[in-house]
Amino acid sequence: MFELMALIGVALLVGGVLLCFLLVIGVVKLVFKIALLPFAILFGVAKFLLLLTVGLVAAVVIGPLLLGFLLVLGLPLLLLAGLIWAGKLLLAAV
Repeated sequence: MFELMALIGVALLVGGVLLCFLLVIGVVKLVFKIALLPFAILFGVAKFLLLLTVGLVAAVVIGPLLLGFLLVLGLPLLLLAGLIWAGKLLLAAV
């Protein structure tokens, strides 16, 4: 009987030590989260500004290139489509 009570006592003692350890770890984790929050905000803002700058530079560089490419490729296609449309109307009118 005493052995069973001793086993239960040891289990309760181990559980209490584990609970204290987890509480200390939780407090340390909370302190680090609070202490490092300004750095997390700073890095988030820096990442946002960097991506915004890269996006604007890409839009400024790629935009005119894409416009030139579409003019070179699209204008002949538009003229050809206009000629086809005019020919279809001419054949339909005859």
